[in-house]
Amino acid sequence: MAMFCPNCGSATSSEVKFCRKCGLGLTEVSEFLVAQGSAEDIAAKSPDAIDRKKKRVELIARTLLIAAGATLVGSIFYAIITEIIIAKGEVLPGSIFLAVLAALIAAGLLLTYSQAIRKSGKANNRAELKPGSTVPLLPDPSINPISVTERTTELLKADKRRERREF
Repeated sequence: MAMFCPNCGSATSSEVKFCRKCGLGLTEVSEFLVAQGSAEDIAAKSPDAIDRKKKRVELIARTLLIAAGATLVGSIFYAIITEIIIAKGEVLPGSIFLAVLAALIAAGLLLTYSQAIRKSGKANNRAELKPGSTVPLLPDPSINPISVTERTTELLKADKRRERREF
């Protein structure tokens, strides 16, 4: 395992007992690093890695929930079609029931989608500035800022005068 000397910062291996650059004893350091775990283990425990794993689990759970819901809706539609429309021959009541059920499902999906959009919109909103709220951010009014262009303009005029004198 690769590591760095805690004294001088030079790269070294965990098998080396002393730092080749400064001579510090590295046996205790390498034992400590082995006890703490490898860099991959430490990186896997970082907040970013935990957030990525959490998002991955949420995505899988959401996908499974959608698949289960689609299966349930499909089996309800199948039951309505086979039991009411085909078996009993009641086409109009069965079709109306299917249309109402489809409308309810579509309304529920649209409500869920609009709530998700509102939620993400609230998270992305930036604080709006109110008149006068930037006053504390401005520098002290008693300080007169120096203009960069004023001195530059004077130098350009002096260069032109010098060029005219040379000719």
